[in-house]
Amino acid sequence: MVDIAAMHLKGYAIQWFDWYKHTHVVPTWRQFKSRLLCYFRPSEYDEINGQLAKICQTSIRPSAPSTTSRSPQPKKLLREELRDRSAKGLCWHCDKLWSRNYHCKKERLLMIKPIEHEEGDLEHEENVKEDL
Repeated sequence: MVDIAAMHLKGYAIQWFDWYKHTHVVPTWRQFKSRLLCYFRPSEYDEINGQLAKICQTSIRPSAPSTTSRSPQPKKLLREELRDRSAKGLCWHCDKLWSRNYHCKKERLLMIKPIEHEEGDLEHEENVKEDL
């Protein structure tokens, strides 16, 4: 029965069967069937890939609005404005009178940036330290 089934094999399956006959004892029909299916049956991975390959787009997704919302940038005061406010005795951030004990209630974001030294500046500082 195995030999009759083997006559109907094609392509790589024939090569596999010839190899199997030379390296193993001739199998029973049940062994032949299970080993053939085990070797040539598509794996679950192949089935999933096949299903994914069949997916096709049926409609288009509406595009997102082109407007992007930007958060408002904090207003930067010019030096003249700062001098003018200081001369009037006003807080730099609100219009209330400033004093040493005054605490501005307006929220603000403060940022400290590190000073970036150029290579020549660092060498100059090292020379100054050596001279001391």
